[in-house]
Amino acid sequence: MLIPFSTLTLMSIPLGESVGDILTCGIVCLSGLLGDECSAIPVAPLGVLAIAGVFSWWRRRREEPSVRANRSFDGGIVMEEPERLALREEHGVRPLTEDEEGTGIDQLPEGVYGFTCAVGQWDAPLFRKKIFLSYEMHKLRDGSPVLIGYVSPEDAERMRRREGRVTIHLFPDRQEEATHLVSVPLFRVRRHKQHSERTGHGVELELEME
Repeated sequence: MLIPFSTLTLMSIPLGESVGDILTCGIVCLSGLLGDECSAIPVAPLGVLAIAGVFSWWRRRREEPSVRANRSFDGGIVMEEPERLALREEHGVRPLTEDEEGTGIDQLPEGVYGFTCAVGQWDAPLFRKKIFLSYEMHKLRDGSPVLIGYVSPEDAERMRRREGRVTIHLFPDRQEEATHLVSVPLFRVRRHKQHSERTGHGVELELEME
């Protein structure tokens, strides 16, 4: 007998169970055919369906932190923060043209901005569209490159020091703990370390202050 796909309901996945334990059961609930009673039966042909369902659940679990951490994205559309727009106006920078896209910032004309994943590099290629975890960079009117991002209130206070070296964590987008938009001159960066997105630490920068 053929069973309509709409009547099959995969069992819920307990948080404490491993994926292997769940898949070996091969259990489906025929709720559409048997009412409130579920028949636990091995259904080998549904193995692929079970694996696909578990993988989809696992992938959503992995993606949730990234979506929460990256608050500038809404359905793939980049939301421009007012403070970011104001900083571009203050710096007097314009978007890249199509011909300029992909060019290293050292080869670009003054007064432009773009986005890059090559954080801390003097020849970082800039692109017109922001992608996930890419950082905005400005090439000022005097030709100096600056890195744009968000820091915590504590790191913002450290950046006000006039001497010595400080270590901060810079994020490409606003976070719960990083709400201050800052401009970091590249010549101040003595060391940088880019963490995995899973750690939620952004880019670690060691800055030489005046």
